[in-house]
Amino acid sequence: DVEIGKDVNEIGNDHDTHDVGQIHTWIIRASIPAGLSTGLRYEITDTLNHQLTYVGNVKVSVSEKDAEVGEDLLVLREGEDYVLTVTEGTVPVGEAEEEMITLKVALTATGMAKAAAVEGELPELRVCFDAFIDEDAVLGTEIPNQAHIRYENNVGIDFERDSDIPEVHTGGISLVKVDASNRSRRLSGAKFTLNIKN
Repeated sequence: DVEIGKDVNEIGNDHDTHDVGQIHTWIIRASIPAGLSTGLRYEITDTLNHQLTYVGNVKVSVSEKDAEVGEDLLVLREGEDYVLTVTEGTVPVGEAEEEMITLKVALTATGMAKAAAVEGELPELRVCFDAFIDEDAVLGTEIPNQAHIRYENNVGIDFERDSDIPEVHTGGISLVKVDASNRSRRLSGAKFTLNIKN
């Protein structure tokens, strides 16, 4: 069987706050099943929420389960150990359609053999990548993100799991200045002053 979890910025962190446009890192953590060295398929996919923009900086590695980000036992190489596919699509949101990005990391036979051979305290496969919150994100609301794993063993039995759903959000308020006599008329060039008192 396989397990998959997901964090944001730090191991064990399921919630984080960021400014619009500020880059943050998603961390996908997947178990390494017995028999992976002869497995037929090991794929991790992640479709980003439409309020997130994919940046890249993908790193696929093997780390001990409790190790911090960057404390890797093995870093896998794109093309040799895994194939990275990034596709664009759309998703219906209300009456409109929003663009979305799907990221897929598929281990090659070489990559599965390398990951299976790593020794350590409960080693796991990690996929890390960067994203940021879009300008059209709804302020103060959670932006969830979930990953999925599909593993097929050497006799063709499929195992699939969804991760937990960590989230990022951005605080703030949206201010619009309107005409006092006609509230449907927005005023251009409005300026605001924020005074903060303790």
